[in-house]
Amino acid sequence: MALDGIVTRAIVNDLQSCIGSRIHKIHQPTDHDLVFQIKGRGSNSKLLLSANPTYPRVHWTEQSFLNPTQAPMFCMLLRKHCESGLIEDVRQIDNERIIHIDIRQRDELGDISLKTIIIEIMGRHSNIILIDAATRIIHDGIHHVTPAISSFRIVMPGAVYAAPPEQDKRDPITVTTESGYASII
Repeated sequence: MALDGIVTRAIVNDLQSCIGSRIHKIHQPTDHDLVFQIKGRGSNSKLLLSANPTYPRVHWTEQSFLNPTQAPMFCMLLRKHCESGLIEDVRQIDNERIIHIDIRQRDELGDISLKTIIIEIMGRHSNIILIDAATRIIHDGIHHVTPAISSFRIVMPGAVYAAPPEQDKRDPITVTTESGYASII
């Protein structure tokens, strides 16, 4: 099944159950996949975030993964900024295949820090990016996008986050019968 904005909407609806829960552990078993162990509300669940170019996805899993002996740099960065953090919100941007997970955590000085994990589920352009929620500065991404790769946007530490280009498609959720199409709601 193709993963489009409507399926992403269903995924985000399912992920609403983790709001108020804590990220207990973060692992990166492969170059493209992250596994978050989430505890809260009397449950202990694993959430798989994948920026795999062939099969990008976000879903709950019970599968066990073999983790490398030394965690990759992106995983260590996520651990620093998100582990033991409280999930405050999970939302879809417009009707796109983009999911934002807002996390509140105390930094090493004890100050409250707000971060956003952005999951872009877009085939071979899929990415998982950690940004500072207030400044929108990128801490890092699972895949880097340099100016040599894209002239539209850069996904590198220190750059300001820019969303992927809009495709100017009509949102089937907001289309009315006056415009010639039936609403699906």
